[in-house]
This record gives sequence, structure tokens and C-alpha cells, in this order.
Amino acid sequence: MVNIEPTGIAAIGIDARLIGAQIVNFLIVFVVIKFLAVKPIVSFLAERRKRISDSIKNAQAIEDAKRKLEEKTEELLKKARGQAAAIVSETKAEMSGLRSQTEQELKVEHEQALTQAKQEIAQESARSLEEGKKHLSYLAIKLAQRITEVKLSPTKDDALIAKLLKEAK
Repeated sequence: MVNIEPTGIAAIGIDARLIGAQIVNFLIVFVVIKFLAVKPIVSFLAERRKRISDSIKNAQAIEDAKRKLEEKTEELLKKARGQAAAIVSETKAEMSGLRSQTEQELKVEHEQALTQAKQEIAQESARSLEEGKKHLSYLAIKLAQRITEVKLSPTKDDALIAKLLKEAK
């Protein structure tokens, strides 16, 4: 019998067919993970990033409105000071009271607008976080179902989602 010695890669114990099969397996797993997990998560994060960006823009708009209100208040105060200098001392006391009242009203309006903006931002952040948790739980369950090819019942799905949300908190 003729003893044929392996040559090339086979000489060091590497089987080209096994390497080819491993590459095909890797590519299949890569494509499955990319389409079932990465794309939905990336799109969800992009949507969340947009919501946060919109919230920041809203906060900046509110801050701009606050600055304009402060400028308007300052203009009103300058105008009131100019008028107060021209009026008799009795009218000065009356104008001082009116100016104080105007400042107080503007301050109250400013505080209300700022409080409302903070509440809206907090609500939107909480809502975004809750939606993110639900979506992430849903994706995790779907991925687990596809990997194991076992479908849970709707009641078990709900129980599992509730459990995952509690653990995420």
C-alpha cells in the first residue's frame, strides 16, 4: 500500500472543508443576529434619540422665551424708571407699587412656564424610558422565541414581560 503524505494546509492538520463550513455557519448566524436583533434595537435607539433631541429643542425654546421675557421685563423696568424720574415724588411712590406688581406677575408667569416645561420634560423622559423598556423586553422575548423555536402562550408572554420590567426597574 502506498502511503500518501498530505500536502499544503492538510499537512498541519487543517481541513479546508471544515473551515468552509465554519465560515458559512458564521455568516448565517451573523445575518440572523443582524436582522433580528441589531436593526430593531438601532431603529429604536434612533427614535429615542430623536425624541430626546426634540425635548432638548423644546427646552431651548422655553429658555429662549424666558430670556425674551426677561429682556421685556428689563425694557419695561427701564421705561418705568424713565417715567418715574419725570414724575413728581407722589407719583414715584405710585409707580413703584405698580412696577413691583408687574415684576411679581412676570415672575409668577416665568415660574409657571418653567415649572410646566420641567414637568413636560420629566413626563416625556419617563414615557420614553417606559416605552424603551417595553420594546426591549418584547425584542428579547422575540429573539429568545426564534432562537429556541418555542412559542410561549399569551399569558406566559405577559407574565414574562411583567417580570422583565420589574427586574429592569
